[in-house]
Amino acid sequence: MSLGPGSLRLTPKPHHWLHLLAKPAVILSLTLAVHVAGRVAAVCATSKFDSFVYAVAAYKLYDADATFDDLIPDKPIGQSLLTGWVYRVAPSPPTRLAMIPLESLFMLGGYLFFGLLVWRLFGGAIASALVFLLAVGVNGYNTLDSTVAGLNVNENYMLLPMMLAVWAHLCIARPGSRGFVRGLGIALALSIKQTAAGLLAVLLVHGAIRTCRCRACRDALCSVLTTLAGMAVVWLPMASFLYHHGWLALHLQALADASRAHAGWSIPYVVWFKLVPVVACLWWIVLGIIIGRGDGPEGSDDPLIGKQTSDVAWFGWCWLIAELIVVVSIQHVRAHYYQLLVPPLVLLAGVGMHRMAVAVRAVSGRQRWRAWRFNIAATVVLVAMAMMALSAETSRRVGTFDYTAEVNEFADWLQTWSPRSLVEPGP
Repeated sequence: MSLGPGSLRLTPKPHHWLHLLAKPAVILSLTLAVHVAGRVAAVCATSKFDSFVYAVAAYKLYDADATFDDLIPDKPIGQSLLTGWVYRVAPSPPTRLAMIPLESLFMLGGYLFFGLLVWRLFGGAIASALVFLLAVGVNGYNTLDSTVAGLNVNENYMLLPMMLAVWAHLCIARPGSRGFVRGLGIALALSIKQTAAGLLAVLLVHGAIRTCRCRACRDALCSVLTTLAGMAVVWLPMASFLYHHGWLALHLQALADASRAHAGWSIPYVVWFKLVPVVACLWWIVLGIIIGRGDGPEGSDDPLIGKQTSDVAWFGWCWLIAELIVVVSIQHVRAHYYQLLVPPLVLLAGVGMHRMAVAVRAVSGRQRWRAWRFNIAATVVLVAMAMMALSAETSRRVGTFDYTAEVNEFADWLQTWSPRSLVEPGP
């Protein structure tokens, strides 16, 4: 298999197990299997509170009798607008299950744009492996903690727009197109949850430093203006919807008040489930750090060798640090919040894989083969740990599913619950 543009070609014997794992169809099938297992576990989670909150709020928003109290006070309106229409086309009775296809579409779209990103940066073979690691990490953090609901949570919908913004920022050459698509992505992510501000900060800082290095002020101005245009395309319809109903000022004020209330300092305990979903990524990150920049042989035509590799690594580290700051600055951190950490971790793992490919390029074929065989075997073992935990949790939960209970509980929430109760004390 080809590891990165112009890098090592690993050609195991056809009967070797690495030959099977290297096939994109096999990796794609494993990725879809992980996604399905994660969604089943999320639907059947012991705690269903978050998933009911966002599903019921979305349902009420598209009701003719909707009021300001039907808006979730501590989240932007984006997710409700993006998802509530499903209940107008889905068959009755309404349940949380109507959200599953739409949620999966956003998550699979996130995998797709991340795959396009890493394929452009590292080549097809590494990209396939990284998309699989992304699915393992996202679904692991989404489901391995049984105390929170993994279905229909904000982070699942944010994956697509955040990956769209990063893909545009790193891969689109023309400043106008880059800025517009980046603006669409980051604005959509911010309209779902405020925590996308961490990625926004990284895009601003990285873009500013890139401008200073290249001294392309005209291109930078074009990129900034089109970014604002892309953000306006997303935000103006939402603002118009709120203004038409007389909710705009009230919603912005409620959002600001609730955001301040959630802010705090929370150092999460390091327990096993917080490491297992990304332990394979950590292996490659450490390996990449040990190897170093990996400039490779003189005269190589690899587009990521040297300066460009360091730029991607620098972006990945800044992104990871920003997401860590976001996580620790929120009170009462839940397991699915850690999904924000997965994309930068996987991106950095890709840097490690690429540096490995460059580092072993100059050695003999037998030594090169041994190096890859050892590291891929270690990756398989580490991924298997996360897969076993996820499959065990899915198997444990799947027998608890009850469709009648889903229908009755959703109907009860519609009759007795209001999103406004999230900030108002109970009786």
